[in-house]
Amino acid sequence: MSESCCGDVAVEALVTVCRAVSQLEMGSLAVASFGTKGNINLLHDFDSPFTAEAGVKMVSNLMFKQENTIADESVVDLLNY
Repeated sequence: MSESCCGDVAVEALVTVCRAVSQLEMGSLAVASFGTKGNINLLHDFDSPFTAEAGVKMVSNLMFKQENTIADESVVDLLNY
């Protein structure tokens, strides 16, 4: 993300999805960030209500500073998590 400067687009997409889920009252929402192998961070748990404050906290924990994560198989780790 940092190499291609897509962080702002990712945050905008995340906010759009969170708003849609909230407005449509679709149920629980969980959000996790991931990077290099073994680096998975749960930003919002299924059991927590999604509020504006929770959204601000979630977005403020996104950094986009790690390098090429696909080569490190982090998506596989995320799915296993």
